[in-house]
Amino acid sequence: SRADVEELMKRLGTRNDELGRLASRLAARPFGELTSTLSDDATRWATKDQKRVEVVMSGREVLVPARLAERLGGVLAHLVRNAVAHGIENPEDRQAAGKPGDGVVSLTARHRGAFVVVEVADDGRGIDADRLRHRAVAQGFVTAEAAAAMSHKDALELIFRPGFSTAAEVTTTAGRGVGMDIVRTNVGRLNGEVEVWTEPGMGTRFSLRLPLTVL
Repeated sequence: SRADVEELMKRLGTRNDELGRLASRLAARPFGELTSTLSDDATRWATKDQKRVEVVMSGREVLVPARLAERLGGVLAHLVRNAVAHGIENPEDRQAAGKPGDGVVSLTARHRGAFVVVEVADDGRGIDADRLRHRAVAQGFVTAEAAAAMSHKDALELIFRPGFSTAAEVTTTAGRGVGMDIVRTNVGRLNGEVEVWTEPGMGTRFSLRLPLTVL
């Protein structure tokens, strides 16, 4: 009968939905797997710059779609390297500021609706907005007048300008011409957004908001 056919179609539709969800789950990777090598990488980068760092992870079990994960790994590596190079101070400076000698870089992941939110934070020196303004003028990105008129938020946005660098000198991990514009560009290609929070002397946090569906 027509009713039987409709019931069968309904059941098939439900089964297809379940199979689709299962396929999506199988195609996903745990956040912990995606970041498994970053702790060792951060330790190696810090050692070369005569620093000490501990990497703390939260949300290891959060599933990230495979197609998103394969593009996100490089972004996270860049952010961790940036935290070690620009954020974490050397042990002497940290102790002079009343901090433990070992810096901390944290990586967290969580689902928020149809998005995954990934954050990379450090407890380092933070970003000085005035220093960004001065560097932008010195590097010819803006005039002194324009820099003076910038809000705190606009000044922070300078770090995403192609070619902009806060490194006073070339070290193992900083000052080699690869900037934060790469992070914003790659996140933008994933239809995601990047936000930055910072407080001088306390640290910096980059928050990535990425859609779970990536074409």
